[in-house]
Amino acid sequence: MVIMNRFNQLRDATEILSATAHQQTAYLTRIMKPVSKSFNDLANIDELALQFDDIASAVPDMVEKKEISTQQASCVVELNLLLGALSGEDNSDFWTAAALSSDSRWQEVRNKARDCLSILDRKTL
Repeated sequence: MVIMNRFNQLRDATEILSATAHQQTAYLTRIMKPVSKSFNDLANIDELALQFDDIASAVPDMVEKKEISTQQASCVVELNLLLGALSGEDNSDFWTAAALSSDSRWQEVRNKARDCLSILDRKTL
């Protein structure tokens, strides 16, 4: 059994948020069971954010244990806040397969995730 360290989990979750809509669709298709043959019917687009949030919640402890820097943590927190602002019933249109490729808010998420990846890839603490 392979156990990923927290930094790798954080980096991987950030990387999938930075990916293109096509790459995100392929990823979700791999990890989730479509409810029909059409990806547009795939439930749980929010799994992208849920996976990120799961590891982002460990950020304070990761800083304390010097697994990431405060600069890295700040970017992760900002990305998590952005995703949080897009949650809820008022934003249900954001969490659809169609929105992955058509909603400009996804591009905002991807851009922020790319910024965070760049910072995460700097191994300085």
